[in-house]
Amino acid sequence: MTELKISTPYAEFIVTPAVQEEQKYCFTQDMYSDARGACIGHLRGYWEGISPVPYTNWWPDTFPEKTSEFKEELAHLFHGLQSSGLLADRATMNARCNRFPSAVIKTQFRKEMAFRINTEHRIYFLRCIPHKGEYNFYLYCYDRNALMEIFRREKGLPTYCFSEHKTTHQVVVINYGESGYHPCKIRGLENIPTKELVDKLNAAKGISKAQVAAMECGSLLRWDCPAADPRNYTEEGLPIRTQSSAKEER
Repeated sequence: MTELKISTPYAEFIVTPAVQEEQKYCFTQDMYSDARGACIGHLRGYWEGISPVPYTNWWPDTFPEKTSEFKEELAHLFHGLQSSGLLADRATMNARCNRFPSAVIKTQFRKEMAFRINTEHRIYFLRCIPHKGEYNFYLYCYDRNALMEIFRREKGLPTYCFSEHKTTHQVVVINYGESGYHPCKIRGLENIPTKELVDKLNAAKGISKAQVAAMECGSLLRWDCPAADPRNYTEEGLPIRTQSSAKEER
């Protein structure tokens, strides 16, 4: 499985395995880090005995967020995670986690899993620990805009770039963090071929072909997928072939 959809009266939440570079956000960040400043707080809990109801407590953090809308979203997400099985009990958590091998946190000495949930205003990172005698889950809540800006800087992505629409072949603008594109009219340069014009516009802003390729995939797919990272492309904007991808082609 690549994702888990959770439907609630509030909204539909999509749970995906956290990519390896982002699994660190399932842990408390350094006090002076930018990520700590984007963190609203975290909910942690554990099960004791045979009761399916976990003991939980909330730890507020640096980012100020005390609105009723946030509290309502968090409550619906938590209950949705319970009904989905991820936070039902230790045994069910373990069974659900086994469906997502890519969620394993390889830096830990025991089995721990990391997941990401995006909403309109926030990003949640869930750490599942299906072991008896300790806290079994941590749900970290971050302000979406603040954390997305941190991701952008970490990956070396621009705030926007120019691209060529694959169907109309018009010049469009892609904004980091947004789905889709925005039409763009460049007056006085209509006679220049679109691809050449796009290359010139991006070069003038110091934007590489690798960054453009990553921005295109991020706007089309998801901004947290590996294809939205310029480090996975050559200088010409071509995907870097990994050993696993090479084996698949054989």
